[in-house]
Amino acid sequence: MFWEVKISRAKRPVVLLGPLKQGRPGTSIGCGISELARNQPDAFPHKAYLVSVIKTSMFVVDKLDHRGLPAHAVWYKNRYGWVVLANDTKELATFCRENPEALKGPFTFTPPPVRTKGGGGKNKPRGPREPVSPHIIPRGCLRRARDANLIDPVAMKQLTKALA
Repeated sequence: MFWEVKISRAKRPVVLLGPLKQGRPGTSIGCGISELARNQPDAFPHKAYLVSVIKTSMFVVDKLDHRGLPAHAVWYKNRYGWVVLANDTKELATFCRENPEALKGPFTFTPPPVRTKGGGGKNKPRGPREPVSPHIIPRGCLRRARDANLIDPVAMKQLTKALA
């Protein structure tokens, strides 16, 4: 299940302390890092109702609407993509057993980099623009589900093609 929410960049880093444990494979909400963040809401300078983690980003829902659904999230950069991949392939549990000290933390999540405009507008597009699909396809989440064998690769391709 996905929600459309407004997103703001984090303003300062957040440090989470371990130990990191195996979470639900193939899910962005409930993986090892999101469970670690959920158990440490005081580490954030804002509310932390829900935490979603993908390979390169962490989104922390800090505001809910009048129905209790996510309305706003804060975006952090995730430098622990290897943990996400290990969680999805269930190798994180083995790694945690063999190296308990390695995943005690601290885990630092920083504000994402700010894109700067470059080139001075030299390469402006020529001609009409192609129409943009109104659907947001969460390919990172679909990949995680595929890697954890929660969704068939053929079904994933069909879903991506149908929404494009």
